[in-house]
Amino acid sequence: MYKLAAVISMFIDHFAIIFFDNGIYLAGRIIGRFAYPYFCYAVKRGYYKTASLDNYKAKILFLGLISLPITIYYFDKVELNILFIYFLVLNIWDYLDNQDYIKLAFAAGLLILSLDYISGGLGAIIFSLGVKHINIKDLDNEGKKLPGKFFYWFYPGHLLLILILKNIFL
Repeated sequence: MYKLAAVISMFIDHFAIIFFDNGIYLAGRIIGRFAYPYFCYAVKRGYYKTASLDNYKAKILFLGLISLPITIYYFDKVELNILFIYFLVLNIWDYLDNQDYIKLAFAAGLLILSLDYISGGLGAIIFSLGVKHINIKDLDNEGKKLPGKFFYWFYPGHLLLILILKNIFL
């Protein structure tokens, strides 16, 4: 249920960016802010529960890369999407847990390169890093579940849908 609420919140946020420029825009953006903490928590869960951290990181990076052209068109500027923050954070957590200096150098390089180009910037990165140390009730074990792949593909899918709607109606 929380995942679905986060997805709906994110959709409202992104829909408001494209279709509104008044009080509805601001309300949509505020509603959308509720999605981010949940998705950070979901990435944390994935970090600890995945059978292969390298595959998990590759999946997040892949979705970020295929979403990138949509994100650039969507925001009309070159800006890396939130999935790149998650990829960066996963690499930093991996270093912190394993003390692997190659991973540290990689994560530091990503951080330096990304500060000017990631949506949300440094504040989002710091918040995401802090989520690793927050223990809250398991939010995923409630109610009916949607297929697991739905949430992975929702990000690029919902942006594409909103862009299609924009091209039809605006």
